[in-house]
Amino acid sequence: LAGIILGTIILSVLLSLFLARTIVRPLRRLSLAAHRVRLGRAREVKVPRLPSRSDEIGLLARAVSDMSQSLRQRIDNIDAFAADVTHEIKNPLASLRSAIDGLDRVEDPELRQRLIDVARDDVIRLDRLIGDIGEAARTDAELARATFEAVDLGALVEQLVSGWEARR
Repeated sequence: LAGIILGTIILSVLLSLFLARTIVRPLRRLSLAAHRVRLGRAREVKVPRLPSRSDEIGLLARAVSDMSQSLRQRIDNIDAFAADVTHEIKNPLASLRSAIDGLDRVEDPELRQRLIDVARDDVIRLDRLIGDIGEAARTDAELARATFEAVDLGALVEQLVSGWEARR
């Protein structure tokens, strides 16, 4: 009886070590990487992909890795968009500021009118830019929620060619 109990304990310890090595350790690595991504302290967080695993843990690792790369790319795109928007808004604001500052010093009515026209054009330009930014944000939000379908490229090419031939 003591031998059976000792054998069972040894088998349980070996099985526990095996499970810890094959299940718990990869999950702990994934959890730590996900935590680092959430904190956002490091620019590039290395999320383990576990390519040698074809089980659920391997699928989870690849999904988390792909998700973090997609998130990083989206953040980069938002940063680039914000930089572009800042640049595009600063130009008309600088022109507007110059025109308004010049109004106080200009006595000539014709030159004053030109400065007012410049200010009006810059306000229209800023309004258009802000509208474009809002439209881009709405489009991006719609694309993020959109569901995509597979498209038969052969049929699409046939339609394009037949339309081209008809016009030709």
